[in-house]
Amino acid sequence: MNYALLNSLVAQLEAFEKEHQAGAQTDIADFAAWLGNRVLRERKGVKQADNTELDVSIETEIGRKVIKLNRYVRLYSRNALQHTQIQSSEEFSYLATLLKHGQLKKTELITKNIHEKPTGMEIIRRLLNAELIDQQDDPADQRSKILKLTPKGRGVLFQVFKKMEKVSTLASGNLSREEKHDLLYLLSKLDDFHDHLFTTDRKNIYADLRGEGPGSPDV
Repeated sequence: MNYALLNSLVAQLEAFEKEHQAGAQTDIADFAAWLGNRVLRERKGVKQADNTELDVSIETEIGRKVIKLNRYVRLYSRNALQHTQIQSSEEFSYLATLLKHGQLKKTELITKNIHEKPTGMEIIRRLLNAELIDQQDDPADQRSKILKLTPKGRGVLFQVFKKMEKVSTLASGNLSREEKHDLLYLLSKLDDFHDHLFTTDRKNIYADLRGEGPGSPDV
């Protein structure tokens, strides 16, 4: 038995009881919530160059962790895709999206991959040049192009699926199966929130972030 951990838990329980009035109705759920918040508060401080504490919000910490995780996955993907005809995780995502949907307009493919138009068009250009995708006129709108996988693109995509599955397994790290389900639920909730913003109101969101939205302070 880990007695050091047990002693630490007992000490935390004593602190919990001191913070609550005698006879207050508390249970294990109350203690768990209190302990979780206490740990977050203790980890919240970040050291600056002068070794003083910088107060960092939990939202800022979430943003930092998400950015770091994205960088890890990009590095893993880059190595997994070496010696293949797919040059990046973005190209893989575009091909996988076309596999799922069959065919899409250029703007639809770019939007589903959360890119701005210039970035998305450059990725599409590379995939067309590599003959991994093909384009044809949209029968309903001659100004638009419909994209779909070529047989070559489908073959290349299936060749790298196992490699990218290893990346996904590595990215989920040492989480238990239950923790993975919890994380997936939370990420899906965030994804739904941001997908709505991106597809319906991103111009206003961008303007607000630049300080140009209604109610923004004068510069």
